[in-house]
Amino acid sequence: MGAEGGGAVAGLNTPAPAVGDGPGHRSERPRRRPPTTVALLDGVRDLLRRTRQPGELPGNVNPMLALCGVGGALLAYALGAVVRALGIRDDGDLAVGLPVLALVVTLLGPVLGLIPARLIADRRHAVLSPRPVLIVVVAGLATTLLLLTLPLP
Repeated sequence: MGAEGGGAVAGLNTPAPAVGDGPGHRSERPRRRPPTTVALLDGVRDLLRRTRQPGELPGNVNPMLALCGVGGALLAYALGAVVRALGIRDDGDLAVGLPVLALVVTLLGPVLGLIPARLIADRRHAVLSPRPVLIVVVAGLATTLLLLTLPLP
């Protein structure tokens, strides 16, 4: 047993050398404190907020969006043709009003294509931004104008 301090092993009670003491001694990196619980929770909240945000529709969906516009225009044109046929068979006020209603229904065709486009966007967890809306409306408008200008029986 040592004579110093009642049985302590020699060298254990000596103070540690200061950082940078001695020749060739590299300075130690300061230890990083572990993140607090609040900081970890803030990081998790930030990650969840970023992952929940819907993205844009990819470009490979554009043909399907154009088909939605064409389908909406075709459906509206068919409904307009049915209403127009009902107006031809009637006399009086309905003979005047139903062709106007048929034209209004037909012109709503490009907008009607936005309903399935919205369903596509929801299924893909994406937002319906102006680009897909423009694709649907332009395709529907082109189809509607084509159907109205072509002489159909």
